[in-house]
Amino acid sequence: MEPDQQAIYLNEYALGGRLTEESFSVRSRTLPPVPDGGVLLETRYLSVDPYMRGCMTGLDNYYLPQFDLARPLHSVGIGRVRESRNPEFAEDDLVVGSLEWSPVSVWHPAEGATRRPGGALRRIERSTIAPSHHLGALGTTGITAFFGVLAVACPQPGETFLLSSAAGGVGTVAGQIAKLRGARVYGMTSTAEKRDVLVRKLGFDAALDYRSPDLVDELRDLMPNGPDIYFDKSGAGSGRR
Repeated sequence: MEPDQQAIYLNEYALGGRLTEESFSVRSRTLPPVPDGGVLLETRYLSVDPYMRGCMTGLDNYYLPQFDLARPLHSVGIGRVRESRNPEFAEDDLVVGSLEWSPVSVWHPAEGATRRPGGALRRIERSTIAPSHHLGALGTTGITAFFGVLAVACPQPGETFLLSSAAGGVGTVAGQIAKLRGARVYGMTSTAEKRDVLVRKLGFDAALDYRSPDLVDELRDLMPNGPDIYFDKSGAGSGRR
């Protein structure tokens, strides 16, 4: 029997208001025994994603279910199998899926399948790649960028590729993919530190402050005829001129 574990809970739904520190609490709970088909997971990494805010509103028309106030928060995470009663997983396997916000949790496929995104549990092959990358470039972030750029935007060598929210998870990956395709990549973001990362570390051709009063003139200087492709991260879309 596992000792009592602490977990993070949502105390109440925002209902149009702001979330504060008081919106959350750390509580102790007793873990149930590992059922047939289940596994005991030790949490290694957890992803904090924008969709979670919508699951804290209490609105029943959000595209994902609201968090259950009687259960710990959960999100896509990386865990290590400490005990398995499932033939698909062995002790010490690294896995990615929907994990509770607790050091240790019990996962069962019947429950996991209802948690989106990342409901199903998937084994991670051990390699030189850091396991945490499966929550970023090798996870939903990378998949969104990959298909958004290569299946929708389809940049060609020499074309201009402009991104909004360029320093976010999807934006940083999308810009690098477009650059590898031979496009000239320009990103818009907020702070000087973020713009420096985009250009110096990620290879963007230029980065702009979207709050700058001279943004229109700066865009015209870089792209007199406008961008060939605008990859809109804030609106989750892209367009070709």
